[in-house]
Amino acid sequence: MMLERAKRFWRERRLMLLAAGCVLAAGSLWLLRENVFRGGATPPSMVRSLPLTDLHPRESSESNRGEILRPDLTSALGLSGELTTNVRTRELMTIRGQLSPDELEELLRALLVTPGKGDSIAAMSTWFHEVANVLHRQPVDLQVFSEVLATVARDVNRDATTRDYALQHLRRAWESAGENNSLRRAIEATFEELLAARGALYPTALLSLHLLDPDQRSGMDLSTMNFEVRSILTDDVDTGDASVRSRMVACRISGERGMDDMRVPLLKLAKNESAHALERMSAIAALGRIGDPSDLDVLRTLTSHDPRIAGALRHLPRPPKN
Repeated sequence: MMLERAKRFWRERRLMLLAAGCVLAAGSLWLLRENVFRGGATPPSMVRSLPLTDLHPRESSESNRGEILRPDLTSALGLSGELTTNVRTRELMTIRGQLSPDELEELLRALLVTPGKGDSIAAMSTWFHEVANVLHRQPVDLQVFSEVLATVARDVNRDATTRDYALQHLRRAWESAGENNSLRRAIEATFEELLAARGALYPTALLSLHLLDPDQRSGMDLSTMNFEVRSILTDDVDTGDASVRSRMVACRISGERGMDDMRVPLLKLAKNESAHALERMSAIAALGRIGDPSDLDVLRTLTSHDPRIAGALRHLPRPPKN
């Protein structure tokens, strides 16, 4: 009887110790998670790209908004008379001083305006660029600004130039975010989203990920970008202008990041006389940056009647003097 009680006592004690151990382990994992992701960081599995903005362009019937804006901004937004887009762009470039919250909101909404019938796409994209430049100089809410830019970049009905400008300004927003790690990671995730979409902005999204952290100092997870670079340079499939732009970007990234394992496909591309001249120039420049002596010796043996390629070869690092 006593023996059975003793066995039951030690059995229950072992279960209690096991339960306590599980609680301690869970607590340790929680503390580890808090320490690793403290300071605004977000676990990789929880990173989300920027949402679509809640803002929308003003309706043309809302004509009273000019009453709350300063005169030069009223002109730049096209609310006073029939000024051309180019004149409105020049008005934007002269705006100085701090704008009010209402004025900042009008500029954010203006970024979402699409060209009307008969509007010049080129002129409207330049106007978009200058609106964004004004906002960068102001105490704008970076989260809202970034969401507006991401919304424009995702809009497949917008022209490619304006969408490209949106990505450029999104990079600047990332730089301005500073210690706001959650916003920075959301912007990074947005570029990865556009990269995965494989659309017209694929090369720009790839280059943008590189330019967010060109010196590799910010601790970004660049595995996606590196994978894409390797895939592009080892893929012989040519799909026209998109492939040319993608290969040019991949070459640039390889050279600027010193991706030594890309030397073989870069050299193959540099020597390929049937490849587009811009691709070959980019590959030659990348190999020049990486600076492997054996690769440079091979490149110095190449000749070309194309002045662009000949120029790229002339700008290779000179061999050391004996």
